[in-house]
Amino acid sequence: MTNALIIRLAMVDHASALASLGRATFKQAFAHLFQDHDETLERYLEQTFTLNKIAKSLLKPNNKYWLALIDEKLIGYAKLKLRSSHPLCRGRRIGQLQKIYVDSTEIGGGVGRALVKIIEDEARRQLCDRLWLSVHEGNAQARGFYEHIGWRDIGQDTFAIGELQLSYRIMVRDLES
Repeated sequence: MTNALIIRLAMVDHASALASLGRATFKQAFAHLFQDHDETLERYLEQTFTLNKIAKSLLKPNNKYWLALIDEKLIGYAKLKLRSSHPLCRGRRIGQLQKIYVDSTEIGGGVGRALVKIIEDEARRQLCDRLWLSVHEGNAQARGFYEHIGWRDIGQDTFAIGELQLSYRIMVRDLES
């Protein structure tokens, strides 16, 4: 018997759990990019996934987070950032699927799809007509997933973490009402 997936809106009292899961899932997804740069990775995790930083982000009116749980165990989360454009993706009503992380043991089980659907539905409710996201250029599995569910690649961007320059693909999804 499979256990039911529950998606719920995150509140500020979830900040600690989000910070812990964020650290763990980021490391699962990207540690291989930091070979010979362990200190850079640890610094990034310590700066990005602090309790204070996540709590402040949860309180911003343009940010909405959702938690994915199975048997009350947090296995993933996603973040929608409203009114967030990108030089390759402009418009009046743009949102960003800014974060989506799922524990590596749960990938392929529908958690990512459920989180993306929640983000897209909320973006429509907030009258966004387009969403964008960035996905690491080397993550063919994630890029294929987004293409399969209707997102399209519109170009490349880079992001620096310490001395590392990482290449990303920018993907968009036009939202019909």
